[in-house]
Parts: sequence; C-alpha cells; structure tokens
Amino acid sequence: MSSSSSVDTKKGTWSKEEDEILKAYVENHGTRNWNEVSKNAGLIRCGKSCRLRWYNHLQPDVKKGPFSEEEETKVFVFYKKYGEFKWSKLAEER
Repeated sequence: MSSSSSVDTKKGTWSKEEDEILKAYVENHGTRNWNEVSKNAGLIRCGKSCRLRWYNHLQPDVKKGPFSEEEETKVFVFYKKYGEFKWSKLAEER
C-alpha cells in the first residue's frame, strides 16, 4: 500500500516552470538535503526526483552532446587499464 505522500507526488515530465523553481532554489540554498529542497521549493516532486533532475539535466556544468576525440581516448585508455568500465571511477581520475 502506498503512503499519502507518494500519492500526492507528481511524476512524469518536468515543466519549464518546475525547472526554473528548482534552479532558483538550488542557486540560493544549495543541494544538501533533497527532501527539504522538494518541500521548501514548493515542488510536488520527491527529493530523489529533484536530485536526479538537477544532476542529470539542470546542473550548469552538465555537458551534453557527443564526446570529443580527447574524451573518447580517455574512455578507451581507462577501459584498457582496468578491464571494466565504471563512470564513477573514470570521474575520480579527472
């Protein structure tokens, strides 16, 4: 059985207005507690949804588009070095 908070939580596509609310809130208050972000920003989204939206789409340093040749080379060298591929481990070597 689901809790009343999950029933009231919005799911699906984010609107431009929601994105702007989240960006403004994070700019002013940071990213410490995502459950507080969702409550205090007035969004009807769970904290996890706010966190994923920020880190995967809205964070200013998120680069979108194809890899450069240099980036492709780094990925290839990393894979040859470790024999497996984990994005988190590659990010540590940045």
